[in-house]
Amino acid sequence: MVIDFSDIKEKLGSWLDKNWDHNAILNLSNKVFGDQISSYIKQTIYYMNQNPIAENMAKHLLYDICPQLLKDSEIKCIKIRLYET
Repeated sequence: MVIDFSDIKEKLGSWLDKNWDHNAILNLSNKVFGDQISSYIKQTIYYMNQNPIAENMAKHLLYDICPQLLKDSEIKCIKIRLYET
């Protein structure tokens, strides 16, 4: 079944804009460092349980974030493709 892209953009797009877009993404083990630099870099820091490489970020979206964002809808995310730029 196909869904309207605007439904995905509204839910996932707004989450990405708030948490990842133009922000720093660090491993949770680097929290002390992140707390020290957060006021200097003027960015929100998003912490992940793994290193923030494309593969781990895609898995995090697929298994942690999407189910949470889409739980009250009939939308189910089955694949994430993330490109590094």
